[in-house]
Amino acid sequence: MRRLTQIMQSIVRRFTISVRCRLFVVLGIFRRTLTFNTKQGRLTVSSQDRGLGRELYTNQAFEFDLQERVFAWMDAEKIPRQGGAILDIGANMGVISVGMLYGNHFKHAIAIEPDPINFNLLRLNVRQNGLEDRFSCLNAAAGRNEGKLKFELSAINYGDHRVHTEESLLKQELCNESVRNIIEVPSNTLDALLETVPSSVSDIIRLVWIDVQGYECIVFEGGRGVFSRDIPVFAEIWPYGMRSCGVRFDEYYNAVKNLWRYFWVFRKGRFLRYDISCLLKLIEENDIRSERDNIILTKK
Repeated sequence: MRRLTQIMQSIVRRFTISVRCRLFVVLGIFRRTLTFNTKQGRLTVSSQDRGLGRELYTNQAFEFDLQERVFAWMDAEKIPRQGGAILDIGANMGVISVGMLYGNHFKHAIAIEPDPINFNLLRLNVRQNGLEDRFSCLNAAAGRNEGKLKFELSAINYGDHRVHTEESLLKQELCNESVRNIIEVPSNTLDALLETVPSSVSDIIRLVWIDVQGYECIVFEGGRGVFSRDIPVFAEIWPYGMRSCGVRFDEYYNAVKNLWRYFWVFRKGRFLRYDISCLLKLIEENDIRSERDNIILTKK
């Protein structure tokens, strides 16, 4: 009987997801944005965002289980969260950092997002969850120096906007990068951007969550001040995105090995620790399989 109940619940869930996925497309014909309740707060997304936005609307959560795994790892490693701050680099419309404060995992958040549309949604989502006093929102890209960066916009996936570079190393385009609209966004080093945030917040960063579509290596170079501190960094490994931004695998590895000694990757139901010398192999393996991965970078 219990098994039958589980099967029926699974069928109902799949049906619900299928209906909500189609409803997202239909509603997008009539509305520019959609606002709804999720496990990570009350959130607004663009109705044209067939990537993160549709997934969030369909599942009423985005990377929620992944975050729970990271929190469990932090607790097991006795890394405090309560009363601290989350630094969200590539914050998009705020689902990660808004969700973390909504769930009372952190006291404050610093969210960095360069795209004007995503940034406006970020501020809206902060406001409609009553988190204004706990958030610092920065409309800029974290890069190598102060100035402007070219930024390419995906027409269908607002989570796949990327820094645009003429030095792209792509062998073959998978996401129609050559026809994307390109805008200019303000940029500065991560350390300089953090200087605009009250020290009472930047001094209590307990976790860095970075997802900048392959540009992580450059962000690391401009954030040596904050990354020299003993703060875990959750980062995506996406070889295709690195190539798109003109980042060589050895360039990424060299930037990382100078800042951290270990990386943790989720395998067999838990995060396993590896020496940083193994990271280049992981990147190359993911490149061969055309896959992404997530790691936690640590100093011990």
